[in-house]
Amino acid sequence: MRLCALLIFAVGCGQATDPAWGVDTLTLEPIADGLVPIQRWDVFDEDWMGSASKRDHVCGAVVVLQASERDADCPDCLVAWSTEGTLRETDCEGVIEEAFLRVTAVGLGSVAGTLTNEDPHPGVSIGAWVQIDGSEWLPQGWAYPESLDFSGSPASVEWNDEEIFTVWPDAAWPL
Repeated sequence: MRLCALLIFAVGCGQATDPAWGVDTLTLEPIADGLVPIQRWDVFDEDWMGSASKRDHVCGAVVVLQASERDADCPDCLVAWSTEGTLRETDCEGVIEEAFLRVTAVGLGSVAGTLTNEDPHPGVSIGAWVQIDGSEWLPQGWAYPESLDFSGSPASVEWNDEEIFTVWPDAAWPL
């Protein structure tokens, strides 16, 4: 089931091209009194998986998650948050808003052995986990300091409540 259930909504999008694949990335930005996770959804047509071309992009959405720290009960997690999302922006016509808002928890810890793609920053990334509608923890992908994408030298490679982290998904989800 993984995260496929999250993206089933896209079948209802009123785009000229039918959505077939979805990719969601997270940015975890620490603030003085907690964390602001921002989730970005990119939805692609059926040709995208073979070409990985931006021209196959159908629509997207931005969700801001309100987060509160919770027990780190995901596999070997260091930290976890309960989340509640608010859809901030979308160009997917006719989308059922609740479909974007199903992530109820985010955690950081060990990298799941079931991830299939390449780690974007080997030896530095940690594991990212999500709960969908309060279900069991599912591996989402890798988390790493955002500065690795720009300068290559983070202040720390561990979660530290000071540095912005990127959560890179393991896979595109079939719709």
